[in-house]
Amino acid sequence: LSSRIREISDPETELKATMSILDTMLGNIGDVAILLQTGKDVEAMMKLAKFIETVQRMIRVLHYLGEKSHVDLGLLNIEGASTKEFTLSLNDFLRELMSAMETGDTVLIGDLLEYEVAPKLGAFHTALRAHGIL
Repeated sequence: LSSRIREISDPETELKATMSILDTMLGNIGDVAILLQTGKDVEAMMKLAKFIETVQRMIRVLHYLGEKSHVDLGLLNIEGASTKEFTLSLNDFLRELMSAMETGDTVLIGDLLEYEVAPKLGAFHTALRAHGIL
C-alpha cells in the first residue's frame, strides 16, 4: 500500500526508480529463456513475474505522472508512436508473453523478451531521457 501511495504522490521519483530497476532487469532478461530451457522453471517464472510486475508499475506511474501534469506525455515520441500507442503495443506483447508462459513456449518467451519487449523498453527510456523526464 505504501508503494502505491508513493506512486500517486510522487510519480516522477517513482518512475525514475522503476526505470532504474527495469534497466537492471533488461540486462539479464535473456536469463529467463535459459532458465526455462535448463529446467529451472520456478526461478524463471519468478524472474518473469517480477519483470512483468515492474513493467506494469512503470505504466501505472506513467499514468499518474500524466494526471499530475508534471509532464506532457503527448509530446513523447517513442519510435514514431505516441505514449498511448506505445503502452498499448507493449501491453500486447505482455499478453503474448503471458500466453507463451501458459503454453510453456520457452522459445517464444525468449524471443519476445529479447527482440520485442526489451528493445521497446529501451526506446522508451531513450525517449524519457530526450524529454528530460529521467
